[in-house]
Amino acid sequence: MKTGLIIGLVILALVVVGAFFYLNSYNSGNGGVVCAQDVQQCPDGSYVSRVAPSCKFADCPVISGSNNSSQQASPETLNIEISDFAFKQSQLTINIGDTVIWTNKDSASHTVTSDSGSELNSPSLSRNQMYSHTFNQAGTFEYHCKPHSYMEGKIIVG
Repeated sequence: MKTGLIIGLVILALVVVGAFFYLNSYNSGNGGVVCAQDVQQCPDGSYVSRVAPSCKFADCPVISGSNNSSQQASPETLNIEISDFAFKQSQLTINIGDTVIWTNKDSASHTVTSDSGSELNSPSLSRNQMYSHTFNQAGTFEYHCKPHSYMEGKIIVG
């Protein structure tokens, strides 16, 4: 009887220690922040850990493109700079509902024009002018600059 009690206490201690290390492994390397599939956003805008619900985090980044379909990221605004006769960044992966803003930093005028269809159709953008588009459908949207057809870009919406 005494041996069984001791074995039971040892097993219980191992389970508690194991659970402690398991929960803390989510916090390591992120400055104590649990992210992506392990968090849920609260109505007040803070985040709560799904692993340890008593832990709250004020600024937990939600990783774009997460495979957790039950968690919807808030729409984001992303920027693409047009400079040196190129779209920087030339390929961007975003979520449905995100907005992309292109800003022309070149002295030459540029456009953002769909390769097929009319999803993207900016006017000619002079220096420091911007064009924005909100992507409400999944898909791959390839585009170019009309006057400089070698300038190409791609938006992947997932």
